[in-house]
Amino acid sequence: MLFQRFDLSSPIFREAELPDLHPLSLKLPFFVWLIIARGIWRCGAARNCESHADFKRRAKAAAHDLAEIAHSNTSAAFVGHGLINMYIAQELSRLGFEGPATPSREYSAGTMYVLVES
Repeated sequence: MLFQRFDLSSPIFREAELPDLHPLSLKLPFFVWLIIARGIWRCGAARNCESHADFKRRAKAAAHDLAEIAHSNTSAAFVGHGLINMYIAQELSRLGFEGPATPSREYSAGTMYVLVES
């Protein structure tokens, strides 16, 4: 348990999937495949994975869940990875939270978003 009061694990917070690129049989480095797969995915290809549009809706819902938890408990912490962190951060900004435009990408680094009281 990360915090003493409340722990939540939900598939809504999982990382974005990559589309299946099975018919392509080129030998390329992993990061090249990652860039190709993400590019194809953002253009609408979602073979055997969640679409980019569905992922954006899920990240938005996850941000709203975190905001609700923060309102109810005065704070919330989220441990995530990659794109889900970026999309949640964007939505938290829209909901009135202040923080960096892009979450830290450093290993084991944290990024804080604070609700600005009006």
